Amino acid sequence: MTKIRLPKIMNETLDVFSNRYVNTSKTAITSIQLLKVAQMITSKGVRYKKLDTIDIPNYYAIILLPSGGGKDRISNEYDSLVFKPFRNWFNEKAEAYYLEKKQKIREEYTDKNNKPIKQLIKEAEKSIRYPVLEVVDGTQEGLLKMPKL
Repeated sequence: MTKIRLPKIMNETLDVFSNRYVNTSKTAITSIQLLKVAQMITSKGVRYKKLDTIDIPNYYAIILLPSGGGKDRISNEYDSLVFKPFRNWFNEKAEAYYLEKKQKIREEYTDKNNKPIKQLIKEAEKSIRYPVLEVVDGTQEGLLKMPKL
């Protein structure tokens, strides 16, 4: 199999998925793999240095495969087979962060009798940004249909 210039672990993973999905182009599988890796490293706050700029990496991909080409199946397998431990860790940390913020708000918005001020708590909790690893499927209806309302 022709090697793409990737780190060794990524090439090995790509070989496994290319052998598993022989009817899907290696370019499509590579793009899905890079997308998944980019999701994981950006969620950890990894930055890169380019000349005098330090920035967060971006990766944009449109994978043009026909229906049934395996995009979702490959993506789901990367999530469950390769990145599951990281996804679990991220979700645990996100939940802990959210609960910690809620607790601080509840402590902050109590009256002099140590009773919670429910309306202020409710409003403040709306402002908590829950960390997410990814935004899923922006066009569920497809490119050729109008979105369902």
